[in-house]
Amino acid sequence: MIDYIKQSPIIPLVLSFLVVVLVMMQSLVKKRFQLIKLLISFFLVFGSAMVLFFYKEIQGIENDTYKILIFSGMLAIDVLDIILIFLSVDLSFTNETFQKELIKSLDETKLYVMLDKKERIKDISKYLLDELGISESDALRHNFFDIIETKYRIIGLNGEGALKKDVKKYYSNYAMKASSEKTTMELEIEDDYAVKSAMYFYEHSIFRSEKYAGRILIGDIKGEESLLGLERKEAEARNELDLIRNRFTTVIMNSSDGIFFNTLNTDTVWVNSVLVKKLYLNSNTLTGTDFFKMMHPDDVKMYQEKIANLNDEDYNISYRFYIGSQYVYVKEEGHKIITNKTIELCGIMHVMDDYGYEKTGTKLDNIKTEADLYAKLQKMHQEDRTYMLIEMRIASIPTINEKFGRAVGNMCLAEYVGRINEEFVNDDMIYRVGGLNFVALITQYNNMERLKSNLRNDEKILHANLTYGREKVSIDVNMGICMSDEAGAPKDVVRFAHEALQYCSNPKFTSSFLFHKDMRS
Repeated sequence: MIDYIKQSPIIPLVLSFLVVVLVMMQSLVKKRFQLIKLLISFFLVFGSAMVLFFYKEIQGIENDTYKILIFSGMLAIDVLDIILIFLSVDLSFTNETFQKELIKSLDETKLYVMLDKKERIKDISKYLLDELGISESDALRHNFFDIIETKYRIIGLNGEGALKKDVKKYYSNYAMKASSEKTTMELEIEDDYAVKSAMYFYEHSIFRSEKYAGRILIGDIKGEESLLGLERKEAEARNELDLIRNRFTTVIMNSSDGIFFNTLNTDTVWVNSVLVKKLYLNSNTLTGTDFFKMMHPDDVKMYQEKIANLNDEDYNISYRFYIGSQYVYVKEEGHKIITNKTIELCGIMHVMDDYGYEKTGTKLDNIKTEADLYAKLQKMHQEDRTYMLIEMRIASIPTINEKFGRAVGNMCLAEYVGRINEEFVNDDMIYRVGGLNFVALITQYNNMERLKSNLRNDEKILHANLTYGREKVSIDVNMGICMSDEAGAPKDVVRFAHEALQYCSNPKFTSSFLFHKDMRS
């Protein structure tokens, strides 16, 4: 047994000296005296030295039991030395090496603190200690935010107002939201003279066995002048952004063009008020899904393929869009913008129809089309609203054009349609359905009765006299009229009014207007 455990006393002594050296190196790197490890290592050196000093006497002992105990003790010293060497090497050349490199950079960053998972200080830079006016022993193993408030008062965290209790509450469950990504912390502070400053830190979370173990903060402190400079720059940047936003909003809201933004990654389409009216939408915003539902099914795939193959470039595309009762052609001219994770189409939509007329320079240029009429009728039908529909033809315009010129004819058309709109119609519900044919919708009962009275009182409204300079121009009009409750569908109301107009336009008919119900009777 003695032969198996017998060894030279030099071995435990050398190992013990090695442990002392490693523990002292570790203390220097950590900047903290490793008292317990040093006491153990010195005790092992002392024990090994005593064995070496009395080794000859030990060899002369004849009692094998004593020899076994002494050699077992030497073996125990070897084991403890190996354990301490392993622990010291692991810390000195892994975690401690990292700390040593980190501490070397503190001459530049100056603010440094290492916290455990309970926000207690494990290590702190001399610069931060000097800034707070405390010693290292007073700071270690105390809550970081309590130490901050030994000199300052915490008034904010990351741009939001917060007191110390709020900050401590925020970090009390930080383990739940800690990540391996580098984050930042801005701690706003105030001294006894109400002078404000801020500590800016980069945060590095520490994980051991995938569990949060604390964090390292490296940063700097900015005084009141620096903060005012930053606030000034931020205010200037905000003012510039507000100016750009206001200019942009003004252009969009006052533009006569139909402007749209289609954010593809959020499936959101925004259109300005011009398009809301032209496309008969309920609001400025709709989902991409709803947008495609209103597009003609045969055009959806074509549109999607076109957009998918675009890069950051201009494009134009035409498709059919449902506006309540029928499809109209829409031409989209825009640009595909790709910014970070946002993919957006923006540009102008032109609503095309087959009822465009040449520009006249009068109010006729802004009058609504037949497509608008059917969309409005469909909406009123769904709302179960009662209305009177009038189709009128300004029959004397060809004669006026020939005698006075087309410019006078256009002015006559515009002025007459304007009178009808002003006297009987609400919300500009007048629509051009042909060169000389217009449809007016009357929704108020008092206006319906006034029109009936006017028509039956010598038909004055159908024979107007207009004056342009020295020229006196007479206008003759025919009207076909139908009430909404006389037909089941909006298209039938339009058809009945048109039939009444055709009937009363016959030279053999004695009147220039006709209610459809009277025609049937």
